[in-house]
Amino acid sequence: MTEILTREEELEIIEYGIERIKANILGMFTIFLTGIIFGVFAESMIFAIFFFWQRRYAGGYHADTKGRCYIVSVFLITISMCFIKYIDSGIVICFVLQTFNIIIIYLLVPVGTMNRELDRVETAIFRKKAKIIGSISYVLACYFYMNSCFRIANSIGASNCVIGSLLISGYLKNKIGKKKDVSI
Repeated sequence: MTEILTREEELEIIEYGIERIKANILGMFTIFLTGIIFGVFAESMIFAIFFFWQRRYAGGYHADTKGRCYIVSVFLITISMCFIKYIDSGIVICFVLQTFNIIIIYLLVPVGTMNRELDRVETAIFRKKAKIIGSISYVLACYFYMNSCFRIANSIGASNCVIGSLLISGYLKNKIGKKKDVSI
């Protein structure tokens, strides 16, 4: 099935793609800069890899404006870099946190937005990929904790916690938004 797009539709798609690329570059720059500030640059790279890998398929909370998105992102990245640098979590905390996050992933993914709801095929594909990526992240975080590579484990673990938080927040935002639509 071939769909013919108008020139205007093509331009909208290109503009959207450029905006996404700029947003991703800004996000990576912010993660790496925050990593440098906290002295955990290598760990910030690990965090970024796992975060962007999971976020693509898991979905979750999306702010209503670009400014609010950036503020939320900076807050979450700062908390994550603090966690990576300053928290010496033992295997029990690691196991509990990572288990909680993998349960969230298995229960909620993918979480779409009010503006971009996923169809059945997209939902099935994204759910499968998000669960696979979440499972790999879970196993790797626990593996690195058990082998005393705490900074690597914390980097993956922080990414998993941010993904879990965004899934819960996005899920709740969607539920509240749907209730408002019904009551109007």
